[in-house]
Amino acid sequence: MAVILDKSTLSRSLSVNLDHMATLRQVRQTNYPSLTTAAGICEVAGADGVTLHLREDRRHIQDRDLELLRETSLLPITLEMGSTPEMLAIALKTRPHAVTLVPERRQELTTEGGLDAVGLEKQLVPVVSDLKSKGIVVCLFLEPDVDQIQKAHSLGCDSVELHTGAYALDWEQSRTQAIEKHLSRIEIAVKKGTELGLQMNAGHGLHYQNIRPLAALKGLTEFSIGHSIICRSLFVGLEKAVREMADLIREKG
Repeated sequence: MAVILDKSTLSRSLSVNLDHMATLRQVRQTNYPSLTTAAGICEVAGADGVTLHLREDRRHIQDRDLELLRETSLLPITLEMGSTPEMLAIALKTRPHAVTLVPERRQELTTEGGLDAVGLEKQLVPVVSDLKSKGIVVCLFLEPDVDQIQKAHSLGCDSVELHTGAYALDWEQSRTQAIEKHLSRIEIAVKKGTELGLQMNAGHGLHYQNIRPLAALKGLTEFSIGHSIICRSLFVGLEKAVREMADLIREKG
């Protein structure tokens, strides 16, 4: 979500990604489930924001979703998007609270890794500048790599969301040594980012079990989680699913 918090009262926060709810709707091309209703439930349940990934192929989130939520949601909205002219124009028009710039390929099932901020510096410079000129918080979705984080800082970004996909995959395979390496790498990245004055967040593949070690790391401020919450909501309802995740995150704060 990339909500910039007052560091004097810093606490861990949760942004609920609504992409998978939109996917369910798009399967039948219906008007339900309603994302505006979902955002309201997330607010009641204690979420701190909602996240939408508007993809080039519009596979789940639609332009109208962003417009409606921008008009109705009391929660801050983060728009995940590629750094393309089309997406930049949409962001500048709708002015979400925050934008998280992510890599994107049409063929991928979900985002496969972090953005290469070092290699894409020339492309990112005007995008970051234009977004910040409109008062939009700018976040980069990056691998936990200190060079990438340093580049985010030099670009003038406000925050970084660390890609936790590799950690999540090794968790599913119970690869203890690999998990420990991921956590160490993430911890080093968070330390570097906070030293540079960046807000450090995390997301991708996180669920009710693997969130605990990450929530225990000092310096991580915000977690962007969608798929596991929406799946859990099928059994216990959205409000309880969101509240359970928010509690897991904050109990380590």
